[in-house]
Amino acid sequence: MAALPDIRACQPSYRTFRIDLNTGDRCNYACTYCTQSDQVSSLMDRQYGLDLIDEITRVYSEGFIFYAGGEPCVIPWFTDWVERAHQNGFMQGVVTNGTRSDQYYLDLSRIMRVMFFSVHYEHLTEFDQQRVLLERVRHVDQDGAGRVVITFMYLPGHEQDILRGIDYCNRHGLRYCVRRIQFPDGRAYTDQQERWLTELDVTNFTSIRVLGPDGWIDTNPEVVLQQGQNRYRGWSCRAGCDGVSISGGVLKRAGCGIKDGTRLVEQGLVRFTDPVICDQATCNCAANIALTKSGL
Repeated sequence: MAALPDIRACQPSYRTFRIDLNTGDRCNYACTYCTQSDQVSSLMDRQYGLDLIDEITRVYSEGFIFYAGGEPCVIPWFTDWVERAHQNGFMQGVVTNGTRSDQYYLDLSRIMRVMFFSVHYEHLTEFDQQRVLLERVRHVDQDGAGRVVITFMYLPGHEQDILRGIDYCNRHGLRYCVRRIQFPDGRAYTDQQERWLTELDVTNFTSIRVLGPDGWIDTNPEVVLQQGQNRYRGWSCRAGCDGVSISGGVLKRAGCGIKDGTRLVEQGLVRFTDPVICDQATCNCAANIALTKSGL
């Protein structure tokens, strides 16, 4: 995608209240760069999840529930929650590592509005292993409805794997993005790796709009990150108004570090009405970049 001008505002391409629901840290993977997954954490209780879904759909009336973890799909009763939210009239999406069966994901796709399949190269060490996942996603997207997205996690040393994966997506009409890893040990990409990222087509679809000097431009949060335009300190942000984050029994305006309005879920879910002033140095999450915000 083309270089962005200096942006002055952002907004999502869709106007639906979004609830980011973290289903817990349990995962069948345990990537060294992930701070929210392990193979030993307890599973969220089935009935607690059903009650939480009912409360979400009662308080927010309509919206979009996006599940993340951990790995939501390792939870045996995850599909029970999905079915309940569907019955309650909510749109849904999920991020998954794609290690369940083709049929499992086909069944989910009949309900899910969007499914992000993440490619983690600590576990898919050979391109043939990556190809299995890509072919599974292609099978799930067999009707061409565009409900799936491939997310290539940029682990240095796997540049050629990513390029071959991008080529596969472009040849078969699959949406993709390349995501930067926020290493928990503070490690940064080298200058050479940053140049590789800068020259890469990091996505082939748009999901947000940004305001430049000459008007609104359709783009993607990964392009904003690639071009370093993710610094919004002092901007007005509609975190909590466009959506909320629920994780570990805690309700937040968003999954970033903004603490205004943070409360326990047991105190009751709320929909915030007033925007906040961003106090974070950078915005590194695609969902948070997509929140309506303005530096005007």
